[in-house]
Amino acid sequence: MGDYDNSTMRIRGKKPTGTQMVRADKVRMRWSRGVKTRRGHHGMKKGGAGVDLRHPFDRTAAGPPLAVNMAASSTLSAIHKVAIFGGTHGNELSGVLLVKHWLKHGGEITKPGMEVRPFIANPKAVEKCVRYIDTDLNRVFDSESLSNDRTGKIPYEITQAQKINSLFGPKGSKDAYDVILDLHNTTAHMGATLILENSRDNFTIQMCNYIQKSMAPEHCPVLLIEHPGVKYTTTRSIAKHSIGIEVGPQPQGVIRADILHKMRKVVKYALDFMNHFNEGTAFPSCSIEVYSVLEKIDYPRNNIGDLSAIIHPSLQDQDWKPLNPGDPMFISLDGKVTCYEGENTVYPTFVNEAAYYEKTQAFAKTEKVTLSAQSIQSVTLGSGEPPASLSTVF
Repeated sequence: MGDYDNSTMRIRGKKPTGTQMVRADKVRMRWSRGVKTRRGHHGMKKGGAGVDLRHPFDRTAAGPPLAVNMAASSTLSAIHKVAIFGGTHGNELSGVLLVKHWLKHGGEITKPGMEVRPFIANPKAVEKCVRYIDTDLNRVFDSESLSNDRTGKIPYEITQAQKINSLFGPKGSKDAYDVILDLHNTTAHMGATLILENSRDNFTIQMCNYIQKSMAPEHCPVLLIEHPGVKYTTTRSIAKHSIGIEVGPQPQGVIRADILHKMRKVVKYALDFMNHFNEGTAFPSCSIEVYSVLEKIDYPRNNIGDLSAIIHPSLQDQDWKPLNPGDPMFISLDGKVTCYEGENTVYPTFVNEAAYYEKTQAFAKTEKVTLSAQSIQSVTLGSGEPPASLSTVF
């Protein structure tokens, strides 16, 4: 991976609060003026504690999109090993059906010079049409779970994670698969969403840019879940480059033709991008707008932990739409409305996601961020030089 050596991240607005310099090799933050904020539950200044996923610097205080600028260009090795995971959650059926189809009829995903391997990630959960058997497979790819040193009864998904890591990893090694596309469904009104875990991965940002342009005019948002305090334990995190493909709305245990078609298109364009890259196509530097997770917001609850309010009708199905200070978020059965009391506009997503009730999450707050990637081109194996004949896209 040819990640850039350094980048500049600036908070921009009418009255910027400071400038952060972030180096890719050693994350360093330098403030020209400090920011201190205090936020609680639901983005309000007072109330119970929410789960804060903001960066150590408070980007919400700054207003308009953060910009991440990269160096000029990068040469990367060709892509040879690609996996497509379906059934990481056994009741998200679009990916399950597509992977089962490709296991029997692989011509659709065959690309010259690439091994493209469809794989059912959680077969027992798929068989029972449930999200998981013992624990969420998409949360257990941490070093402790992947270690063979565990004793006693081991949850099924951890055993499966170890198997997946041995087949497609090991995580963090040179032998790990080049790319994993992880197929998911959501009950939220998110459309065809790309989930990005690394804001410094030129290749993946370029792939997102290619997919977005190929999907146009259909909205294809990118959700950035990167956070300095979080180690990524998703199923796909074992690959050198990874994208989660989250398509909805679709109920759990149900297949909708329109949702499956969107997912199939995203996979096609992702594979097309990799094929063009391997053939020597030069991808010029690009910038994309992404939605960066700030905070997970829980439902209002009573003193025994039960829900005391639900998603307000004006917020339901409004993923990626602006949530402004004063806008309704929740409504109780007696009609009491809880409004957003944050200082800045945010963009909710995973609104009323069925799978997240157990995770105490009503929706995630995001802000718009601009990521800029280097131009990239592949290196011919053994020569150390890019192909002699290059074409350019976009």
